[in-house]
Amino acid sequence: LRIQPPPDLLLPLMLDLGVTCLHTQRYAEAEKLFVRLKEHQKYAAIARKHLGQVAFALGKYKNAIQHYRSYIEAHGEEANVLAQMGLAYLHLRELPRAREHCNRALLLDPDHLGARHALASTLIEEGQVTEAMKVLRNTLADFPGDAASYLELARLRRRLQDYPWLQRALQTEVE
Repeated sequence: LRIQPPPDLLLPLMLDLGVTCLHTQRYAEAEKLFVRLKEHQKYAAIARKHLGQVAFALGKYKNAIQHYRSYIEAHGEEANVLAQMGLAYLHLRELPRAREHCNRALLLDPDHLGARHALASTLIEEGQVTEAMKVLRNTLADFPGDAASYLELARLRRRLQDYPWLQRALQTEVE
């Protein structure tokens, strides 16, 4: 950017650099690039989405939700964005909204693992343990190798002191 690339390359380069900074957890640099990008109509929506990711990674969940809302208004609903909004609402302890956004994400993409996990976590927090187990079991039926769902199911069983289930699960793993 210091060597001032041609104008037709500047914005795509800023987007690529911002995404790289986001993935390498250089959130301050990513935020600066995306803030600059949102000033340009062609890149405003995608910049908002990435600003939402930066804010979420920094634990600024209300800011993340605002950025995601702006992205959805400009671009339309997307399962990944709705699932992230669900997680943000979960972190803010706004459980009905978290559940609503997870369900909207699952309507768009029934196989979205992030939305399934966020929904199960929300249901656990709401005390709907049976429904949470159902979501986790269905996820494992559809994705048998999903370690995150298995781990969450084991945590839930441990919390419920379901030691026979835990023993069977451990025996199966050892075999």
